[in-house]
Amino acid sequence: MGDAGAIDWQELADGCGYDGPDDPWLGALRALCSTGDDEADFDDPWGFIGDNIESLGWSEVASLVALIADREAVPEHREALVDVLTRGATGSGDVVPFGYPAASTLAEAKAIAAGEREPGTGWEADVQRVRQQRFLTRVNAYYDIAEVLPDLLPLLADDDPGVRRGVANLAGCFPEKAEIALPSLRARLDVETVPGVLATVAVSAAMLVHATDPAGATLADTLTGLLTAESPTLRGAVAVALARLRGPDVPPAAVDELLVWAGQPKSARYAAFDLAGAAVCCLRMCEVPADRALPVLVESLPRLDFFQGLDVARPLLEYTFPDGPIEKGRPFDSLTPTQRWVMRAVAAARNLWAAGNFDDILAEYGLPASAVKTVGEPEPFQAWVALGQQSSTITERGVGEGTFLLRVGMEHADHVTRIKKRVDDRLHEEWSATYEDGESFFGFLDILFDAYIAEFRTQFPGTQVQVRERNRLELSVLEGPPTIVAPVDAPA
Repeated sequence: MGDAGAIDWQELADGCGYDGPDDPWLGALRALCSTGDDEADFDDPWGFIGDNIESLGWSEVASLVALIADREAVPEHREALVDVLTRGATGSGDVVPFGYPAASTLAEAKAIAAGEREPGTGWEADVQRVRQQRFLTRVNAYYDIAEVLPDLLPLLADDDPGVRRGVANLAGCFPEKAEIALPSLRARLDVETVPGVLATVAVSAAMLVHATDPAGATLADTLTGLLTAESPTLRGAVAVALARLRGPDVPPAAVDELLVWAGQPKSARYAAFDLAGAAVCCLRMCEVPADRALPVLVESLPRLDFFQGLDVARPLLEYTFPDGPIEKGRPFDSLTPTQRWVMRAVAAARNLWAAGNFDDILAEYGLPASAVKTVGEPEPFQAWVALGQQSSTITERGVGEGTFLLRVGMEHADHVTRIKKRVDDRLHEEWSATYEDGESFFGFLDILFDAYIAEFRTQFPGTQVQVRERNRLELSVLEGPPTIVAPVDAPA
């Protein structure tokens, strides 16, 4: 990795504006450069850099640029350090295909700095104040890095393809620097031979042309010729670039590539951005018809992880509900056949429900979503779908060795979830104490069931309760006369 002793750390500290050579950032950089044990006391330099990206200031930006430009100091980490700059500037490092909203971000930062975005009251105000300060710090980092971009553009010709890829990606994040960065990117298009690097150069150039010339006819013609490239990654990236440039007027071959990549669960790190996620966003940008886009998106749902599911959620709902959000409480059976098909697929894709953000997006479209975030269990939504298929709402959840089953009306689904959460919270400590003390688990279930019965009777007067077995409970929330409830088979 080079020799830390070959670097004049005092000069670097003085030149980059640090207080001195003992600054923690310089300590982390020395640890990266060291081949011996002299920096063993700095356990995790990458961890420190990652934790402090949000506080990236001019001194850190200058020192990172100095090390990236020095081919000998950290030869194995130069690509990663370019990515640190990108993430420090944009917050995530991935601004494809929409680009970084520099103008609106700067306007928001000025409003916050001027006190026009005052936090509210209470503890939420403290959280909001911290977020605002982080936002202002990141905006400062963005413009600090924009100032050094001209020093990094020569690295588009670096011997390391990873560095070329990283610098190309970074250049595409600065629309206000298009006049400086675009000529370098266009020149690189003519000579680059590594498909993954060429893919990033193409997309970044397209984002900058879009910022300065919405037509982008010359670049679009150049990129169209690459749709027949041998590399799938290059073809996919060119399709994304053309979607950015031409929107609905992309060539049919570009739409075909977008559909291929939109069905992928994850993009390999061939390019600086998530190609599959970008392709999903471009489907709507190019006005790909729903009958072509929806099958691809629906079939991909079981293969997605939680974060990828968030990227797919909005385009999926936009295609499914082209007229916008539906009225809250709308019955499942009133949806169109296509809408019911998509909603059943969403309910079955448990992998999408790892946290609360996914059902927040559903709620924006008027769909049932839990007010209480229950990890991995979207009961109200699944109950809504099940009601349409079985004329009843069934929610199952295991409780240790025992299982209970709730049968409620759809209009009560959100409220039932809150009741369950309230009872669970209240009895959690009691369960821990009694069960660990060796008392019967079924004894605890009696306590649990009694609590549910009492809570339901309070919330829904007239609730009918039948206890089939000591370790199984069925609650029927009835709006009319009591009815006979058939025995419930034990869940598998």
